[in-house]
Amino acid sequence: MKKEIIVIDGPAASGKSTIAKIIAHQMQYMYIDSGAMYRCIALYKIEHDLNIEQLIKQINEIKICFTLDDKVYLNNIDVTNKIRNKEVTSIVSEIAKESEIRAYLVKQQQAYGLNKGIVMDGRDIGSVVFPTAKIKFYMEASVEKRAKRRYQEIISNGDQADYLNICEDIKKRDYEDMHRLNSPLIKVKDAIEIDTSNLSIDETVNKLMSIIMEKVK
Repeated sequence: MKKEIIVIDGPAASGKSTIAKIIAHQMQYMYIDSGAMYRCIALYKIEHDLNIEQLIKQINEIKICFTLDDKVYLNNIDVTNKIRNKEVTSIVSEIAKESEIRAYLVKQQQAYGLNKGIVMDGRDIGSVVFPTAKIKFYMEASVEKRAKRRYQEIISNGDQADYLNICEDIKKRDYEDMHRLNSPLIKVKDAIEIDTSNLSIDETVNKLMSIIMEKVK
């Protein structure tokens, strides 16, 4: 069975990271969470108390690594849970707007795909990072469903959360992601659209895997 690059794009909290991770395990591929990379940059900014200009000057000092057991390391420190806190979430859109930061991370993302055999999720993976990938999905869900998922994610990390505020934050994030000048969130023509609003995790995985297996024969 030939190895491919599997792309899963979509808006915040559409379930793409959860699904991408499961599919990577089933395919025995490496899972790369591109959103986690932007979150690592945001965490670095917060922990070093930097403005955007200072952050960009230090960008080459930021090293992000993924492991086969789905850990995320920032400069050799495990930040898998830390990058999901509310403070990081509140500024990650600001980070994602910066062209210098995007260019730095896109190069790293493309390097992961040199030997294929990866599943990568994000917002511009099919349009910018791997435009020639043969397997592309675009996952979406209603704002209400996505807000519920994000609420549960925050609570599970031991933080407090307000569902209505999360709804508004997701609407704002959607607008910013879709209207930013640098690599906006779009559904590319050759991506297969999957609405997860009324699908369970298992149903979504099964749907994608049936498509994937046809394409990797």
